[in-house]
Amino acid sequence: MLGCGGEAPGASAAGGELGVLSVTGAYAMVAPPGPTGSAYFTITNRGDTPDTVLGVSVGGVQASMHEVRRDGDLARMAPILPRAIPAGDSLVLRPGGIHVMYSTARPAAPGDSLELVLRFALAGPLRMPVPVRPFGVE
Repeated sequence: MLGCGGEAPGASAAGGELGVLSVTGAYAMVAPPGPTGSAYFTITNRGDTPDTVLGVSVGGVQASMHEVRRDGDLARMAPILPRAIPAGDSLVLRPGGIHVMYSTARPAAPGDSLELVLRFALAGPLRMPVPVRPFGVE
């Protein structure tokens, strides 16, 4: 399994399907006081062919996918798109690991919903509403 951890916990999470790809446990958090935040979810490829995440947008604005890499006491973020998801495997996004970083045109608040769009090389775009949780609530 790519990434670490499991599906994002909590009652307020979303998901979607596009062919053999499924997204589960999707949620976003905003970093107060502005429109910047992060999103987490699990993408599972149930097919026989790898597919690749080419891009992501949140709230109609292009976002980026990063991985936190640790080097001793330092943590650095590195962009990871495009990112292949092998056949029969999953990509897990979680706090402290792989995540989507975004900045929307207007600030979102807990209880709001943001549109998340994942663009895949083979499957095409997958659109879904993603609930916004308070910062730090997984």
